[in-house]
Amino acid sequence: MDVESDESSQEAFALALMHRSAMMAVIVAMVRDLDAAEDIFQDTMLEIVRSFDSFETDRDFLPWAKGVARNMVMRHWASGSKKLVSMDRRMLETAAEVMMADLAPDVWESERTAMRLCLQRLTDRHRELFLLRYGENLKGPSLAEKVGIKVKSLRTTLLRIRRFLRECIDARLGTAAAGGEPSHE
Repeated sequence: MDVESDESSQEAFALALMHRSAMMAVIVAMVRDLDAAEDIFQDTMLEIVRSFDSFETDRDFLPWAKGVARNMVMRHWASGSKKLVSMDRRMLETAAEVMMADLAPDVWESERTAMRLCLQRLTDRHRELFLLRYGENLKGPSLAEKVGIKVKSLRTTLLRIRRFLRECIDARLGTAAAGGEPSHE
């Protein structure tokens, strides 16, 4: 390997590492399996180094790298490795941490705390419904059947839950940003 290509490889590797969390967010969102996502990320790093010569330096690196990551997920699926896996609560939290890693730690911790407090304010039934929908990726008729409600009612209930969580989180973060303590209504 000549010196120029070695320097190019080092630059590609350094840029990819700088954007690790953003690329992992794309991969995790697509495969929903953290073990597979780590493997795909490693393959993505190798592919970025291999194909860095095709990267146009006048373009932004991150969108290009995310495209490489998406292509690597597609290869993963095409290879027959596709196994959609439901995420348990810990995996869901870890995925959220990866996706939020680019934020300042205090911002992430504030949002995480607000989300936990707001989730606690949901009824047990609504919390279960929310976790089945977004943690286990159950949708439509299968989710409605599992919780014993009609699909139309399910949509309305999920909309209300999302709205409640968004408003609750915004209120808690707004209070904290204004210098006060979050309310414990």
